[in-house]
Amino acid sequence: MVGMSKAKMENRALPKRFYLEAITAPSGEGWAILLDGRPVKTMAKQKLEIASKTIADAVAAEWREQKEFINPDLMPLTRLANITLDRVKLDRPLLLDDIARYAETDLVCYHAPGTESLGRMQHATFEPLLEWARVAYALDFTVTDSIMPIMQLPETLANARALVEQTTDAELAALAMMVPLLGSYVLSVALWKGRIDVDQALKAARLDETLHAEKYGEDSEAAIAWANKEKDIRASAFFLTHN
Repeated sequence: MVGMSKAKMENRALPKRFYLEAITAPSGEGWAILLDGRPVKTMAKQKLEIASKTIADAVAAEWREQKEFINPDLMPLTRLANITLDRVKLDRPLLLDDIARYAETDLVCYHAPGTESLGRMQHATFEPLLEWARVAYALDFTVTDSIMPIMQLPETLANARALVEQTTDAELAALAMMVPLLGSYVLSVALWKGRIDVDQALKAARLDETLHAEKYGEDSEAAIAWANKEKDIRASAFFLTHN
């Protein structure tokens, strides 16, 4: 439409905020989100019930933070709560396969040559995590400094899938979001199991880009794209570790 700003055109596709209050309330074995006293429902029309009070409070805060329009892109915890109820129960085997598939090409297994500064940074950052994975969960990953893809041992891949089979529905929803964003099964599992925190995971996932930015300056478009990813990674880490 001639003369309409991009922001106004985008807002036309978003629902207007229709409530004044967003709070939590006990419901079943968990907590519901109430908008002016009415419970929020998932995309599949289920009542949005969350087991963790901490997560429920954070989801309610997302609803309170919406302004004139409701923007789902600014509500990652709400999205994860929806995925937990609507998708995980139906697609659990598929989600497990998708997560385990990242173990086949995990970024922590691909290093620059050790003579390069990046290779030294990667070795110092990744090797302790790989050793932890070997000892704690029998995940014996093969590492290379070649650009050619490598095959991981079948038993390592089987153990990788078996480990994430132990997740609750909420944990699986969080990992399903986090693993593709980090590009790493190992970093995500290390965060899940408390071996690293979210800041360490974010730093480890960006060694190459950080070094490049230090040498040549930061790409503004790449920085914006990463900032958006980082918000979802932090949300999924919060959801993962508070359920």
